Amino acid sequence: AQKVVGKGLAVYCAFQIVNSLLAVLSQRSGMGDPAGRLISLAVWAMSGGTVRVNQEAVSQVVTLAFVGVLAAVSLRGFIKNTTRLLAARLGGGSRAHRSLVCSLANAVGLYF
Repeated sequence: AQKVVGKGLAVYCAFQIVNSLLAVLSQRSGMGDPAGRLISLAVWAMSGGTVRVNQEAVSQVVTLAFVGVLAAVSLRGFIKNTTRLLAARLGGGSRAHRSLVCSLANAVGLYF
């Protein structure tokens, strides 16, 4: 299931890159992304057509959420690999290893 979600997000990101490039080259404003359109259509359909949703706002929120997820996953992978490297070099239970891991987590927390 995780691979399917990952592949779906990869396809969505590739679509967004191509769509953005075409929008810049043709100097047109964005027509919205499929996720924003799908969410606004679903809200409209579930409300029986009484609630209208601003597709641009939904698109921005969805895009921001995807970027947040990608940043969190990348950050998690970075910390995980750095922890493995430090454990291999300094020994997993050593005091220096724990101190460096805490310092790395603190620095990353300050970054965000």
